[in-house]
Amino acid sequence: MIFIIIGGASGSGKTGLSLHLLNKLKINGVSAQILNMDDYYRECPEEVNVEAYRRDTNFDTPEMLHLDLLNEHIALLHNGTSVTKPVFDFKTNRRIDKEQVHPSEVIIIEGIFAQYFYKKYWLPNVTVVTANVATDSYLDIIERRISRDIEHRGRIRKDCLKQERKYVGPGFLKYTASSSMGADTYVTNEHRDGLEGQNVILDAAADEIIATVNKKLEEQKLEGKQETGDDNESKNSSPSVQELVAKSHLLAGTLFQTRKFEGHFSGVFGDFKGTFAKEFTEKEEEEIMAQYKP
Repeated sequence: MIFIIIGGASGSGKTGLSLHLLNKLKINGVSAQILNMDDYYRECPEEVNVEAYRRDTNFDTPEMLHLDLLNEHIALLHNGTSVTKPVFDFKTNRRIDKEQVHPSEVIIIEGIFAQYFYKKYWLPNVTVVTANVATDSYLDIIERRISRDIEHRGRIRKDCLKQERKYVGPGFLKYTASSSMGADTYVTNEHRDGLEGQNVILDAAADEIIATVNKKLEEQKLEGKQETGDDNESKNSSPSVQELVAKSHLLAGTLFQTRKFEGHFSGVFGDFKGTFAKEFTEKEEEEIMAQYKP
């Protein structure tokens, strides 16, 4: 059994990539299943109004997930035992069902905190390949999130933008971006018009991950050992994740209610500053904010 961890920003295309990867594996005769980390979110308390809870709760922190339960399920699957995982509904912020996940040749784990979870909690002697998904446009991510949340989570544009500024963006820098270095493979989910164009990108990314899995398994055979969660030093740190994140999130300074992006980015990658920090002119700021007014 091998686990594939797919992490990246909210709306970056992790779920689409996971489904493409799942289908390709099954077509090739490989048994595979997905563990979606979103299903491990904590429920809205019974006594709390759901609308107020959704509006005022910071969902972009690992504390909102039952990571202990996820860890338990990974250990059981690794040892050949089936698990019963929750099915979480973001419209109600409650668990609406249960789902059986059986031991398979490949288990795909995807979520915004996937790489953070791997670096903090991964079990030793459990074979894993990690993938980081990014996009070349921060604004593209925002639009993807808004479309998804309106269609599937019953939210409105105004509330989506408020959450982006207050919780989602800062949470991405604090937990997702800061954990993105050292992945086995990096995927840039470029924007393409139309479903067919986007599928081409996702198919190529899935092929790249499968190639990375095969390479790791071959290396293990040659070396006669398994990689553990502690062996982070051997991971590929290329391309420059700092520059990739910095460029795609150049406009974050304005959208997070500050005129300097550097203030939010500082410390995420140590002393790295990059060439992205800039002061927006009033005209630039007005043009940007005109697009993203609630």
